[in-house]
Amino acid sequence: MATMATKTTGRYYFDSLNSVQVEISRNGSVFFTLITSIADTHSGLHGLIAAAGIQHEVPALTYPSDTCNCVLAVNITDVLSSAQAVARAMLQHVTPGSIALITSMSGTIANRGLLCAAYNSSKAGVQQLGRSLAAEWGQEGIRANTISPGYVMTQMVEELFEEFLERREGWARQNMLGRLGKPGDLGGAGVLLMAGCTCKCGLKIRGRPDDDCVDLFGAAREWPSTSLNPMSLIIQITQATGLLLTASSFLPIAAAKTTAEWRELSIYQVLTDRFATTDGTSPTCGITEYCGGTWKGIENKLDYIQGMGFDAVWISPVVHNIDGETPAGHAYHGYWADNPYTLNDHFGTTDDLKSLSDALHGRGMSLMVDIVVNHFGSIQDSSSVDYSAYPSPFNDASAFHSPCAIDYKDQASIENCWVVTTPAPALPDVNTEDAAIYGALLDSVVDLVSNYSIDGIRLDTAKHVPLEALTQFQEAVGVFVTGEALDGDSAYVSGYQGPLDSAINYPLWYPLIKAFMGGSFDELSAMISTEATAFSDVNALTNFLDNHDQPRIASVAGDDEVRDKNAVTFLMFTSGIPMVYYGFEQRFSGAADPDNRETLWTSGYDTTTALYQHIAKLHEIRGVASNVTDKATYFSSNVAVLGTSSAYMAIKRGPIVAVVSNVGAAGTSDGFDVTGSKFASGDSVVDLLDCATTATVGDSGAFTSPSNNGEARIWIQAENKGSLCA
Repeated sequence: MATMATKTTGRYYFDSLNSVQVEISRNGSVFFTLITSIADTHSGLHGLIAAAGIQHEVPALTYPSDTCNCVLAVNITDVLSSAQAVARAMLQHVTPGSIALITSMSGTIANRGLLCAAYNSSKAGVQQLGRSLAAEWGQEGIRANTISPGYVMTQMVEELFEEFLERREGWARQNMLGRLGKPGDLGGAGVLLMAGCTCKCGLKIRGRPDDDCVDLFGAAREWPSTSLNPMSLIIQITQATGLLLTASSFLPIAAAKTTAEWRELSIYQVLTDRFATTDGTSPTCGITEYCGGTWKGIENKLDYIQGMGFDAVWISPVVHNIDGETPAGHAYHGYWADNPYTLNDHFGTTDDLKSLSDALHGRGMSLMVDIVVNHFGSIQDSSSVDYSAYPSPFNDASAFHSPCAIDYKDQASIENCWVVTTPAPALPDVNTEDAAIYGALLDSVVDLVSNYSIDGIRLDTAKHVPLEALTQFQEAVGVFVTGEALDGDSAYVSGYQGPLDSAINYPLWYPLIKAFMGGSFDELSAMISTEATAFSDVNALTNFLDNHDQPRIASVAGDDEVRDKNAVTFLMFTSGIPMVYYGFEQRFSGAADPDNRETLWTSGYDTTTALYQHIAKLHEIRGVASNVTDKATYFSSNVAVLGTSSAYMAIKRGPIVAVVSNVGAAGTSDGFDVTGSKFASGDSVVDLLDCATTATVGDSGAFTSPSNNGEARIWIQAENKGSLCA
């Protein structure tokens, strides 16, 4: 199949896609004529991606020669024929461009358990063909490269799984990401090679001078301004088992962090409208009105965020929301979308959001965006929703489930009824069972991830979306996703890790707040133990003390900052990814929504507050702890509870023992006897929070953590304290 695509400025979508199916092996002259015609029509050709793949699984001792010849003919000869036709057209029209040949890891390694000697040999041949073409045609300005994927879920692989069921899980388990590849995973590499830019950043790029080097991942996200316009591509695919071409395969995908990398991060949550203004002013506003915070304002205050040590910023939803006053106020928070294809201009422009993303990445930080696929927003109540106000294909009532109030005892009702029916604003529940509707919504999210280089997603109202749809979402977006399933039952919430990479850890939050507000540590200790087995990866869960939906912890603790400091100490050293809600460091005390959504500029962005300084110190200690072994080992290790009392809890993670308290500023004269610390008898340990208090370890890792006026202590062997307590 030969497909011609034309791209114009400003978007990654192609203006047109025209396909013609030609069997090159039998109709080579027809194919050459076709290529010539396309090149004549568009005054040249600029790119070829040639992907040919058939295989037969037969032991090498009995492999039929005619079958071998067939595999080699399709996988090598037809690829060469495609490259020849396009290269001739490039030279004839003086439009030297890029040729990418899709080979396979099987050209480099022999697949365990796969009896396909001819296929492996053919893919090795394609790799060598790419080198040969680069050496020969590079003199003419034509670049030739190869892409070698691992196992990708093509139709051919699906058919293999039907015959060999055990391979589906086995192959995924052997992959470092724990899943098989998707056709769209190759999009960034394909666009990079086609776009007329090259780099040595991890790829071997041949046929271009060194001074033509650009950032690998930037190139995969953005067509260079030097590209000819319109730009025509020939996508030639030969596959005996069937043909599949999807536009998403050509969308540039951001180079996202893996779940393992997200485990190592800490996240600062921002409500965009309430964080910072573009010009640094401090306007007054009603609590349910737009207040003026912007993406540019966030960018201008990144020093403030990074000064506490955070590695990632989670911003509120970015797409367009309903405008106007409702009984619940304005859509300043971003959760009442009415157009997933455009941005919310209250927060800035496309350039502003790209600039924020670039600024974060320039600092080595990551961008997490809040996404809603469960529902739209309506200025009306459920009885009078104007569906025509939404863009196609959402502009009809059939795009949504019929209005009904949720029965929270019935999972079907949770997934199919509306979070809000009346009063306005109603939240029409998306019909995720309709492939066209849900597919369009997923495409809009993939677009956001691509266009703005989003590293992670917080998925709102995830428990209201069927698990199958969540699985589709995770596979489509290709970045880390943590989903909101607001429930205290670990058995229930754990069902969302699997379809998604992660879940927001509400089961831990409930006993956490109780414990640090003066309750018992027993329930918290029990939940830690339960979650270690209930979840597939407890270290990928996202933990929090408060957020835009829950009362700020200071509203519960009252005038007792020591409780806050103990709670955030626990947050930073328990299993999982810590998330801190903006304003916690300023001890904002708003209670329930919307009072917990204050404007941060009223604080003056004070970096001298006790909590700001404490969070910064905790991040330093996390760095010390993770450097004793290595980051991957530390952040994949589960926390262990060493003991509790009415006033204390001792936890161990890696080389650290943290002793936290729930007595607050009132303090207690009693210390806590730690046992089972794994420190060696005779070791000297030091408290990294004050760098002055030390203790000597006795038998069985026992030592006493002295009282500290209710404050936490974090212990480490003195030899591992690093420069923190120099």
